[in-house]
Amino acid sequence: MVMKRAVLNTVIVLSIAWLPWWVTAIFILFGFAYFHSFFEGVAWGAVMDILYGAPLEKFGGLQFVFSVSSLAVFFLIERLKRNIRFYRR
Repeated sequence: MVMKRAVLNTVIVLSIAWLPWWVTAIFILFGFAYFHSFFEGVAWGAVMDILYGAPLEKFGGLQFVFSVSSLAVFFLIERLKRNIRFYRR
């Protein structure tokens, strides 16, 4: 399991560098759903905002949109995983 997590983190780092943001978001969502407590996804969201983030007016001038979004999705998915019967803990 640790090796799979390391491979996914490597893929996420490479996707942050060379792929569009939505591809990275898909990899992070996969990590949230597949692994138990994938805190790295929130950290990678912060890295993306630090590297590429700009204040957006439609979010009230918030610069860290990807970080806040990934944190919210992390808590939502962790909550859903606890309520799903067939999810392995």
